[in-house]
Amino acid sequence: MEKHKATDKELKEMLTLYLKGVKPRNILKRFPEVDITAKDLSTWFSKQKAKANKDKINDKVMENLVNDIIDEETEANRQLLAVTSQIVGVIKEYLDKGQYMDFAGFNYGKMVKTRSNTLNTFAFNQVVKALSEAQKVQRLALGCDDKNKDNENMPAPVINIDFGDSNGD
Repeated sequence: MEKHKATDKELKEMLTLYLKGVKPRNILKRFPEVDITAKDLSTWFSKQKAKANKDKINDKVMENLVNDIIDEETEANRQLLAVTSQIVGVIKEYLDKGQYMDFAGFNYGKMVKTRSNTLNTFAFNQVVKALSEAQKVQRLALGCDDKNKDNENMPAPVINIDFGDSNGD
């Protein structure tokens, strides 16, 4: 095979490969018919200011990648907040209806759907755990617990639940 001097089209293809990160010696493997050395190709790239263009391209790629990651994190956080808001809503409804209280009595072998004045501690503890986990997710999604932020002085969350009169009135 007879080698020939690189044409403008071939040089542009080589430059494109170089800008994509292919090394000059590997570029030459794709163009065995072109009579040029890796050193000559590197020199030509330097004259074309290809290194500066390559750096600009790499910077832009990294910037786009970082922006894509930020967008994905933002969307994931938005979805987490929506889900945890629903969970908190379900918990609120559960508490508003007093469903944490034990059922009382039986009527002809069937459970009577009336609440007693006794707290079902297991059910209530499960509600508190669920609320705590939902709050952790929300704090993380909102960046409240970011270790890079100064959160040491932030007070611990307080959950106030009104159970009404403890005497059952």
